[in-house]
Amino acid sequence: EHVRAPPPDGDPFDPSAQPVPVATVDAHLPVGAVLCVVHGVGASTATLSRNVAALQAAHATVMARVLPDVEFRTQLLVVHWRRALLGLRVHARLQALIPTAGGWDNGLRQFVSDKVADLHFYAQPTYRAVILREVAEQLNAQWGVFKARHPDFCGPVALYGHSLGSVISYELLAAQARLAEADGLAAAAAAATGGDGADAAPAGSVVPGPAPGGADRGALAAAPPATATAAPTLPPDAPPLPPSPESVLFPGDEFLRLDFTADTLFTVGSPLGQFLTLDATLSPVLASPERLPFRLYNYMHPNDPVALRVEPWVDPRYAVVPPVTAPHWQSMDTSSSSIPRWFGALLGGGRGGSDR
Repeated sequence: EHVRAPPPDGDPFDPSAQPVPVATVDAHLPVGAVLCVVHGVGASTATLSRNVAALQAAHATVMARVLPDVEFRTQLLVVHWRRALLGLRVHARLQALIPTAGGWDNGLRQFVSDKVADLHFYAQPTYRAVILREVAEQLNAQWGVFKARHPDFCGPVALYGHSLGSVISYELLAAQARLAEADGLAAAAAAATGGDGADAAPAGSVVPGPAPGGADRGALAAAPPATATAAPTLPPDAPPLPPSPESVLFPGDEFLRLDFTADTLFTVGSPLGQFLTLDATLSPVLASPERLPFRLYNYMHPNDPVALRVEPWVDPRYAVVPPVTAPHWQSMDTSSSSIPRWFGALLGGGRGGSDR
């Protein structure tokens, strides 16, 4: 099921290539920051391309009109994890369940099916691992291309997650925190056994063992069988043993290690609070804000039905504290909902608002 079939358009999938057109900062110009964009459910290549172009245009407008004297360039790295998801054979079987023969084509059903299917994929631990690993691989590949073009870059890196992409980004950064903790435990254990920890393999990494054939196989066959030994009994006043590096990791964390450090997460139109409340398998790293290894900014639009708060999940007292209005350059109309017009356009009943 996890073998990637050829994409629907027949093009080979290259995780190091930008999946959509993105303005690239020239190699001879300095880059001030890198923003990694992770999309939400049901994102097609056309929609993602349009929204990325709008994001870059908005950034350029703000810089030109609000900060005209500031020379600051932001490079986007855009992930298109859904394009890889479309290549899974099980996705084609899901599409076959949608009634289309005999004049049953329905734009609303297809629209909802695309979005609901992505949520169902992410709700299954097996496919959640596929999505998270895909995002990590694409980010690392694109980061390598960026660093080859800008080897002196040392600025901040942030993740920008929209809708389900915010949950994916949160889980990815939470995994980095667990990997860092496991690395620290591995280094401390190596130092305690006489080493300095410098040569210790990163926690969760695969350390090559002896080759499976030749003399190594014979030596293993001739070796006496291993015997289990009881753990030593500690004195009553002895301090507790430190946790093992593996004990702080979630299954699959070793495949999520990023080649860069991201210290900020922007969530936009995010259901993260709902996921944290309902899904006990998500990392509770946000439950301890004082130990949060990254900064989190949650942006909501008043008319966005998916956007939820996260503060009340951390502390219920925030439920009665209104959100802070963030300074903004331009926004959609906040006085009336555009959802009826948007659904009307989807059903063919008229023009809808912007989907940006």
